[in-house]
Amino acid sequence: MSYVQLDEPVDDQPVALRVPGLDPRRRYQLTDITPGVRRPRRVGLTEERNVGIQASGAALDEIGLAIPAQRALTALAILIESI
Repeated sequence: MSYVQLDEPVDDQPVALRVPGLDPRRRYQLTDITPGVRRPRRVGLTEERNVGIQASGAALDEIGLAIPAQRALTALAILIESI
């Protein structure tokens, strides 16, 4: 999945990136696989590069993944794998 910040953020609050269509009973590993050097994530994805978090399909659909405010025209690539 990818997330793109098109404009400058209005504030520094995270955005909830909801992921519909996953099996609500399964657990998923989410890993930031965005290439290149960038600042660490403050919430949602962990501080270390390529270290993921786990969540249920239901949580990802209903609550989503917290994506911190990014600079304008910044993209993130997130690998979602069933575990």
